[in-house]
Amino acid sequence: YGLWTPNIDLLQKKALYTASFVANQDRDGYIRRYPLFYRSGNRLGLSYIPSLALQSYLIAKQYRAELTVGKNKQGTEKKITDFSIYDADNKLKYKIPIDSSARVLIKYYGPQMSLPYIPAKEFFSNTETIKVFQKTFNKGTASAETPFQVVNKKDYLKGKSLIVGATAIGVYDLRTIPLEANYPGPEIHLTMLANLFDETFV
Repeated sequence: YGLWTPNIDLLQKKALYTASFVANQDRDGYIRRYPLFYRSGNRLGLSYIPSLALQSYLIAKQYRAELTVGKNKQGTEKKITDFSIYDADNKLKYKIPIDSSARVLIKYYGPQMSLPYIPAKEFFSNTETIKVFQKTFNKGTASAETPFQVVNKKDYLKGKSLIVGATAIGVYDLRTIPLEANYPGPEIHLTMLANLFDETFV
């Protein structure tokens, strides 16, 4: 595994796929770009590990990703020149705007909890309904609010992709993004997953 830390056997043996959830900061400490995959070791072909968002998206949609590697103008350095998404019929769906390291600019939807959020106690409760929180902006009071809606758990979760992660402040999986100083790390992966589903990029 080199410098990679794999899942414990209890999780890995049950998993059909694996992915990476590393988030890289820009020089100023902000997270603006999301790597679609990571390279592990020097082996060709099997040395690429998809990001958590990309792997989740491809599985959910039954799509596949294809990248093209070229060289710079001097012909001295390899770089990624194209990243395309194909559907189950092998038809091109769209191309993702990437840099030469296959990183894409993240299109944030707002501060934390701008996407639907389910607390663990709700998710794992033995009830038919759950509370789903999502931040909204109240124009009347010019402030952000986080109301919740009560939904049927089975109906709401059917056909959805989820990112499960710790967002409690004490865990300190917090990152700095252009919109917020203490943004939960799991929501970065959730945001990119939503970008892929929405097919909308910066």
